[in-house]
This record gives sequence, C-alpha cells and structure tokens, in this order.
Amino acid sequence: MVCSHHCINEPGSFRCKCPTGYILSENLRTCKDIDECADLENETGTRCSHECVNDPGSFHCKCPDGFVLGADLRTCEDVNECVSGNYNGKQCSHTCVNIPGSFKCECPDGLILGDDQRRCEDINECSNISSVCSHICVNKLGSFHCKCPKGYFLGDDERTCEDVDECDDSPCSHKCVNEQGSFKCECPTGYILNDDRRTCEDIDECVDGNEIEACSHGCVNEQGSFPLHV
Repeated sequence: MVCSHHCINEPGSFRCKCPTGYILSENLRTCKDIDECADLENETGTRCSHECVNDPGSFHCKCPDGFVLGADLRTCEDVNECVSGNYNGKQCSHTCVNIPGSFKCECPDGLILGDDQRRCEDINECSNISSVCSHICVNKLGSFHCKCPKGYFLGDDERTCEDVDECDDSPCSHKCVNEQGSFKCECPTGYILNDDRRTCEDIDECVDGNEIEACSHGCVNEQGSFPLHV
C-alpha cells in the first residue's frame, strides 16, 4: 500500500493526500486523525462552548443536562424547562423559575416546597400556636385564622382575643360584674339571684325559715327589707 487514503500521481513521483479531518503523518504515507478538540492550531471554526468530542476525521460538540445544541452546532443554549412540554415529568405545582441549565420551583406565601422539590405543601401555622393566636388557631390551605371562645372577640391584630364586657348590654336586673370571658350578676341586701342567674328577687324575710326574729308581733315584707311592728 502506497497511501493509506488517496494517492496522487505526479510526473516522476507521487504524493499521498488525506481527507478532511486527517493529516499526513511523518512517513508521508499514512493519514492520522486530527484531534480538533485538542489541536487549537487547526482551523476548525468556532470552538465548542461546553464539551468537544473528537470523532474519526471530525468532531462534535456536546451539551450538559439542561442545555441544547444551537443551530451553529457549536453553542449550547439553555433549555427553558418552565415552557410547556419541557418538564419531562418534573412539573412544579405552582411557580416554575428557569435558571441556566435547570429550573426551580417556588411556592406562594403559606406554602412550602416538599421533599420532591416540585410540589408545594401547606404550612400548618397552627403548629406553633403560642406565636400565632392567643386562643384558637384554625389552619387552612395556604393560610390560617384565629378564633375566640365565647365571651371574647378578635382584636384589631386578628391574633389576640379580647374580653367582651357583657355588662355594657345591662344583662342583670341590678348589678353586673364583668369577668374574663364571662360575667356575673349580684344582688343588693334583701334580694337573692333567680335561677336565670340574672334577675334579683326579693327575699321574704317574714316567711318561716328565713330566721327573722326581729318582730315581736306582726311582720310585713317589703322589697328588699321589712318594717318592724312592735
């Protein structure tokens, strides 16, 4: 074999010629592959933006995950995974943010990214009730709200329950005493609180059993008291 590839006859001699991507070796007979990825002296056009892979007689450019080879077959361009059809089964449940070579998922307030880094899960704000609501915390998807027990109302901060002063509505027939979350009615001397716990009824001091011994003869009951008839 005179030449490994192409032999060109010349007057009184010959010479060997190599195809594109090869160079003639020192013996001037054998063509050897040009490593375009390593030999920067060879005119191979624009280099690869990321990874160069040498092939026999040529080379090709390769891109890392999250990139795709551009029309010039040299430059790697970012794949926008957030565009419909580019997810490959890794969709975000809420917001997708494209980043070079990849993407990330984000969640709105009240939600947190799950272990799969794709799905947003509800944050149970009520798990730390001491710092959220003063009394009752009700968790809901993406948020929460505070509630108050009977006798309280939710303050302007929507977190703290404040006592309702039930005495403002005059629920008692005589004296109203406000208490935290409730109230109680009290009666003056000579009256007793009814079963409704709101109305004061007169005590009939003249009835047997009420231990009235102040009258020697007749006893006349009056509202809240009685006169003495000697």
